[in-house]
Amino acid sequence: QVGWSDEIYRIFGLDRATFDPTVDDAVALYLEEDRGGMEAALERCFVEGVGYKLRSRVHRADGEIRMVEAQADCERGADGEVASVFGVFRDITDEEGSKRQLADSESRYRLLADRSSDLVLCHRVDGTLTYVSPSIGRYGLEREAVVGRSLLEFVHPDDRPMLMDHLVAYLTSGAQGDMPPVRFRALGPGGLMRWFESR
Repeated sequence: QVGWSDEIYRIFGLDRATFDPTVDDAVALYLEEDRGGMEAALERCFVEGVGYKLRSRVHRADGEIRMVEAQADCERGADGEVASVFGVFRDITDEEGSKRQLADSESRYRLLADRSSDLVLCHRVDGTLTYVSPSIGRYGLEREAVVGRSLLEFVHPDDRPMLMDHLVAYLTSGAQGDMPPVRFRALGPGGLMRWFESR
């Protein structure tokens, strides 16, 4: 016997009054390419009592394909055999779409940054560098040796307070306002000093 919540019926676009699913009915709603994974997970659950967490694609009643996440565990009876399977089921289509858009956006950004003659840096709020464009090599530094270190390590000590004030002002403005560029001195290998304009 299969019991679905109203939300699962909504996800599939089905009506409780006209659709009373069996396990086979439920599995049949999965795309053929994803169905085998769900069947294997259910069999292992029923036979071995091992839960699962799967991301798969399903057909809605209107033909739309949605990405879902099913997570389940098993409940054993007094005889130790699996008596029931229970869990949660959610539609993650929009969430996955947002992740893909973000990944695509980051990929395009990195493509541009990697080919830029300007020096492009990404850093956390605490100043730890997470990305440095290849153009850092023009200043005698290796990317691998810079990523993970603090941006302030490379800034002239006299300019650090000013740069920090600029970053704090940018962050407290909601990182949205048009901030004027800031100029500071940076120290390279051998103490070589260069002026940079950052925006």
